[in-house]
Amino acid sequence: EVAEKLKIFPNPTQSTIYVSGMSQVNTLRFKIFSIEGKIYRTGTISNNSPIHIEELKPGVFWINVYSKKRNISYNTKFIKL
Repeated sequence: EVAEKLKIFPNPTQSTIYVSGMSQVNTLRFKIFSIEGKIYRTGTISNNSPIHIEELKPGVFWINVYSKKRNISYNTKFIKL
């Protein structure tokens, strides 16, 4: 399954994160949110495209990478330095 192959790197990070394992899909949507559920960023990514997070304050965040059409959903947390 595609969601099992998805990974976020580097983690922890200061300015940019990437999603690996997207070889079977062209684009995916993403949401970055706090532990409390506040959404900080949403968008669309393609394979090897960066997600810039310079504007986030240091802390722990969650990212949800998903595709409703393909029934893909992957959640993981990352640390912004």
